Amino acid sequence: MPFLAGQANVANTARRVSPLRHLWKVVQLLVTVTLIYWVVQKLDWHQVGTSVLTAKIGWLAVALVYPFLTIAIDALRWQVLLGAICRRVAWHKLFRVNLVGIFFDNFLPGNIGSDAYRTLSLSQQYAPREVLATVVLGRVLSWFGLLMLGMVGLLALRDQLPVDAFWSGLYVVGAMLCLTGIGFGLLTTYQRWNVYRGHKSILWRWKALALFLQSVNQLLTTRTLIVCLGLSLLLHAVVISASVVIAKAYGVLPEQLFFVACAAPLGLIAAMLPISIAGHGVRETVFIYLLSNVGIMPEVAVVISISLYVVLALASLTGGATRAFSEAKTLARGVDEGIAAQ
Repeated sequence: MPFLAGQANVANTARRVSPLRHLWKVVQLLVTVTLIYWVVQKLDWHQVGTSVLTAKIGWLAVALVYPFLTIAIDALRWQVLLGAICRRVAWHKLFRVNLVGIFFDNFLPGNIGSDAYRTLSLSQQYAPREVLATVVLGRVLSWFGLLMLGMVGLLALRDQLPVDAFWSGLYVVGAMLCLTGIGFGLLTTYQRWNVYRGHKSILWRWKALALFLQSVNQLLTTRTLIVCLGLSLLLHAVVISASVVIAKAYGVLPEQLFFVACAAPLGLIAAMLPISIAGHGVRETVFIYLLSNVGIMPEVAVVISISLYVVLALASLTGGATRAFSEAKTLARGVDEGIAAQ
């Protein structure tokens, strides 16, 4: 059956791991352990416990909604990208695939990521290179939108940060923005080169790459990019708002909430860098450093960071339950078909 074949593809993809990736996982583990050890040594854990016990549950309950909003926006962005190549997929199906995908990211980070799962989920219906192109471009646009918000947040924090830290952050975020922009420029150049220079014979040995880039180029229309970038900014605005809500739950003063909103995208950028396991340790370190400079206790800063992840992890359990229910339903259907055949 197609569904079972798709699950087999997921399992096979999870098993195909190169030695270099194993080595990188070891490096990520070491970075994660080192940073978590630093955080543990730095904090007053009695104060951490006090912050948790005195939290305002109502605001934390509001924050529980944010992962589902981001998944919904992400599904809409994916639908727009698929529509740009004339692939019509129902929004609720994309929402369900995204929901299961975050389960892979949070609980099976060493096996297969959400992007691979999302690609495999639609590859039974459409060309894998086309699906992969929409997933990759969606990820890049999301990253570009987060970098834009990170740059704004960093500029807003200029007076609160040490000069060296501010300029270092500015160079790093600015370089990432430039590299992403250059990437879009190269894709556009490739599209024109492919049309006017006739270099098919040169790229024949990299045919798969050429076909993938052609699929990406179909998506590089002004309307598609503007709509998807707008949705990316909206998605990250929801996450930043959730950070502010969580900070309010832990008693952060109203005048400090603006700084939490500015620091949040920088913490998210650091967490998305592939230098630790699922961003653990890196995210907490950045939150502690940035928020300490605006008068928020490190204990409160780390609780905000951890709570932001915990809320997402709780939502991803829904994705795991959705996957389990889908597999059980498919298995039951297979049994019924077998009985009917007999």
